[in-house]
Amino acid sequence: LNISGNVNGNRRTANVRSIGYSDLFALSKSDLLDALKEYPEAKARLLERGKNLLKRDGLYNADLDTGDDLHTVEAQDKIDQLESNCEGLQHRYQRLLTEYNTTQQKLKQRMTKLEKKYQKIKKFQKFGEDVLDGFDEEDT
Repeated sequence: LNISGNVNGNRRTANVRSIGYSDLFALSKSDLLDALKEYPEAKARLLERGKNLLKRDGLYNADLDTGDDLHTVEAQDKIDQLESNCEGLQHRYQRLLTEYNTTQQKLKQRMTKLEKKYQKIKKFQKFGEDVLDGFDEEDT
């Protein structure tokens, strides 16, 4: 949640003590943030509970607290969305670049074929002119 005032920064830690068998589940940060978007009251309570736990463990520094924890989470959401958008754009750019290179290669091949045909036609025309130069008007 990136609670401001946390002397450990944004490192996530948890201590778990179990008596007997337990199933342990982990919730990803993105899933948590998605859920907290739907429940802003729960987000506020969770941030307050986190600050209280940090204070209790001596990991809270009031001088570092900017008081904008709710905005920080929203900013992180925006950053995550921008990163996702950038990845999508990079993927589209790579696809377009591949298409461009393929098209360029095909065009170069076509130009080479056309140049070869042109050279053959040019040689044929020159040969025809040489043959015609060999005839005198008297021969015709």
